[in-house]
Amino acid sequence: MTIFLLLSSLHPGNYLHGQKQPDTLSFYLPNILVTAIESKTPGTVSLLPASTLEHTQPITIADLTQLLPGGLTNNSGVTDAQYFSVREVSLKNGVNQFHKDAAMGAQIWIDGSPLHFNAGINEPYEGYDARFLSLNQVKEAEIIRGIPSARYGNLTNSVLLLKTHQGRMPLSTSIRYNPKLKQYMLGKGFCISPQGHTLNLLADYTSQGDFHTGGIRLANLYHWLPAGKKLELSLTYTSRIGKEKQFVNEQNHTQRQRLDQRFSIQGEWQPDRRWLKKLSLRIDGSLQKSKQTKSQVNNASSQLYTDQKESGEWEARVLSSNYMYTLVNESQPFYVETEMLASTLFPLRQGREISLVAGFSYRSEGNEGRGRDFDRQRPPSTSIRPRSFREIPSLHTFGGFIEATYRTSNLHVEAGLRNQGLKSRDYALIYQTEPRLNLLWSLFSSPSGYTLSLKGGLGWISFMPTLDKLYPEAIYNDKVSFYYNDSNESGNTLGILTTHAPGMEQNMKLKPTVNRKIEVGLIGKTPAIRLDMTAFFEKQTDGFSSSAQYIPFSYREYDYLPTAQLRPEYKDGQVWVNGKAVPYQEKYSYTPVSVPVNTLHRKKHGIEMVADLGTFSPLRTSLIVDGIWLYVREKNTALNGIWPIQYTDKTEYPYVGFYDKQGGPGNESRSEIISTNFRFITRIPRIGLVTTLTWQMIWLYKYRTLYNGSTGENVWPLYWCGTDGIIHSFTETQKEDPAFAPLLSTTAPERFLPNSYKPYGMLNIRVNKAFGEHITLAFFANNLADLRPTRYSASTRSYLQQNTQPFFGLELQIKL
Repeated sequence: MTIFLLLSSLHPGNYLHGQKQPDTLSFYLPNILVTAIESKTPGTVSLLPASTLEHTQPITIADLTQLLPGGLTNNSGVTDAQYFSVREVSLKNGVNQFHKDAAMGAQIWIDGSPLHFNAGINEPYEGYDARFLSLNQVKEAEIIRGIPSARYGNLTNSVLLLKTHQGRMPLSTSIRYNPKLKQYMLGKGFCISPQGHTLNLLADYTSQGDFHTGGIRLANLYHWLPAGKKLELSLTYTSRIGKEKQFVNEQNHTQRQRLDQRFSIQGEWQPDRRWLKKLSLRIDGSLQKSKQTKSQVNNASSQLYTDQKESGEWEARVLSSNYMYTLVNESQPFYVETEMLASTLFPLRQGREISLVAGFSYRSEGNEGRGRDFDRQRPPSTSIRPRSFREIPSLHTFGGFIEATYRTSNLHVEAGLRNQGLKSRDYALIYQTEPRLNLLWSLFSSPSGYTLSLKGGLGWISFMPTLDKLYPEAIYNDKVSFYYNDSNESGNTLGILTTHAPGMEQNMKLKPTVNRKIEVGLIGKTPAIRLDMTAFFEKQTDGFSSSAQYIPFSYREYDYLPTAQLRPEYKDGQVWVNGKAVPYQEKYSYTPVSVPVNTLHRKKHGIEMVADLGTFSPLRTSLIVDGIWLYVREKNTALNGIWPIQYTDKTEYPYVGFYDKQGGPGNESRSEIISTNFRFITRIPRIGLVTTLTWQMIWLYKYRTLYNGSTGENVWPLYWCGTDGIIHSFTETQKEDPAFAPLLSTTAPERFLPNSYKPYGMLNIRVNKAFGEHITLAFFANNLADLRPTRYSASTRSYLQQNTQPFFGLELQIKL
């Protein structure tokens, strides 16, 4: 049964056999493309031409994943963060959701310039949140799911290449509407000189609920032929703003906003010499400013606060009761990057050729934001401190690569080597070497239209630590040592806090996350059918996570003074009353510290397929079947401390246990999915009508949480420590000692039960209708038949409703 499902799951990236991608976007063309197609070059790549984007009506780049093998449909929107990643089991509680962690390792390039989000800290909107990248500016896209070229670095998941509208373009406007969202776009491309120099302008605006975003883009293209050698220069500027306000009442409201500004200068010279065919230079810059302002009432009474950042005993402020505070978080990440590329081509005999490309890049990035700030007299909480991001050193990234391509009539090989390194003020050079190889071999090709090709690839890709992992936030733990408040005399108060600042947040041993990819596949074609199938294996090691450490410290607890009209004072490191030192007891406690570590390990393997079954002429309908079988195993080997905070005779529990389990029931998850899409594409070019009816099926979905490959209802720690800070191995002796009984971590047995759902499906439709050459109306409806079956989750003992709610949208495009 599984084999049958896999064979019927065939790869997405739809390819209409025997047809070439049209140059003109028109729904009057008989073979216009409206789905993704697989690239004919080595590697696993999905191409999304302009007609596909117009037909699919994506709101953000996250919506593009529905076009990939076995891609699942999600209702588009911008009220929640959107993330782009591929080859992930993204089902959660019965609905397709985006994989946030994997999105960090997906690299996005726009017109040959990569976007970087490594310097963002405590941002209300994360840098890789796809809502701040407008698809209205995008003409076509390319998704590298497999092993990328050696040019692309600092990634572990995939590469998304976006090509925006450039050059001359008719006056274009579009209006998108669905029950939740409104979007508007206006653009025009001009020719501004007899030499063919162009200026392209585009603006758009999106609104959904309390979230609003809009932006403008200017792109100049210049062409020259000095001495007959082609010279091109492009200048691009993009500005985008987004904001959101959550208003509960006058005493509880939050406002978030973000401004993105990017520029890119690219030049290309083609001397067309034997040793140098092309030379290009790119200079990019970006400045992002995000700000969150939160106002809320603190209802606590008579709290103590200090803004000291060193360990010690301090006289504290006594805060007023029921005050309103305002907390501001401002982040201003920036980067400047330059890249130089050189390429050459060496023709050989019998139609063979070798091309070489080499390049070097340098990037500097940091954060100039004010960070977290607030009124010291009205802090949001008692343990918080201001933090300026301007004090954090910048990061400097170096990258270099060389890549050779060998082509014959039946063989295409791409082999490259990349080196990249990261340096900052406090860290030694962090570097990684990445070999990569892709090949495509045509076994045979007959005059009757039968062909068979094999493809394969092997490569390393890596992602460097980000600024917030290299310089995490400092931790401060404040304990009340003494507090006196004379209720009969206003202002007669004294509060003493003991601050513990362990300063152990940095991990000087951080290293890159590395993903090793292997792929093999075949491409078969007959006069009626085209099949593309890829089997892949990925092993990701040293993924970023955090380890909870507990650092012991001692503090004084002064005796309570119940008598009124005393005047205690703090001097010489001691509390005094009437010239006498107030007695105290030495107490012990722990400060929790979250330390970045490389302890997340993932393994993936699966099969992607796409089958183009051709066109059924009487119905003018073609059928494309795509799908994926994917198995993902993830394990976190971080050692985490757990402190059972219980009080015995007013004393905190003296021991901390260190476990190899995480905050949940275990330390390992396993998930598996088989999903397919049957895409029925009907074209009626005479009236400019194209429809795609997609039957999405999830044949298999499994998910399970484990502890070291088994269940973990009762788990003892591997190590323990007391208030002396010395870590000991946990032995059988401690298991029998009642003093250590609170360290036994218990979990309900059902949390480790496997979840497995029966097959279910969903019906979606996309329709485009052209009215002459200038007007196009598009419509989509997700879950057209309102299929929302329930499935039982054994691990949570609850029923979950599958699929999204029925959802529709309209788009009107006018091109003059």
